[in-house]
Amino acid sequence: MNKCIALALTGLLLFSGGCANVPLGERFTAVDPSRDDKALLYIYRPYSHSSSAYGVLISVDEDEKVALPVGSYTRIYVDPGRHHLRFSWPLISLQRGMEGDFKFETGGIYFLRYSVINTGTLWTYSAESVPSDTAIAELKCCSFSRPADDKP
Repeated sequence: MNKCIALALTGLLLFSGGCANVPLGERFTAVDPSRDDKALLYIYRPYSHSSSAYGVLISVDEDEKVALPVGSYTRIYVDPGRHHLRFSWPLISLQRGMEGDFKFETGGIYFLRYSVINTGTLWTYSAESVPSDTAIAELKCCSFSRPADDKP
C-alpha cells in the first residue's frame, strides 16, 4: 500500500512540475512605439490565485501567438481592422475558453486585460479593453512573454 502511495505521489510531482507556467521575461517598463502601418496590442494577465498553473493560449485570427502565464503580458502588432481573438486553455486544465472580435485602428495602441476570477461557486473569464493609464499601472507587475512570431 505504501509503495502505491509513493508511486502515485511521485507521478503527481513529475506530472505537475511541467504544468507550472511562470513568466520569465523582463518586467514592463514603458509602452513601445506604435507603427504607422499597424496597431499595437498589449494583452496582459495580472496575478490571480485563479487558474495560475497554466498559461492561457492566445490566438489572433486562428494564429496561435503565445501561452500567457499569470503575471505576464505580451505585445502584438496587428493589421488595422477587425480581428478574432481566442483565449483557450490546455485540455488538462479543464478551463473554459472565450473568444471575441476586436477592431483596431492604424497607429493605435490597445490594452486588453485577461482575467479569471473565482467567486467560490463560479469562475468568471473576461478579456476587456482597459484605459492606458490603468493598464500601464497594472502592467508594471507583469513580465514579458514573447509571442511566437516576435524576433528579439
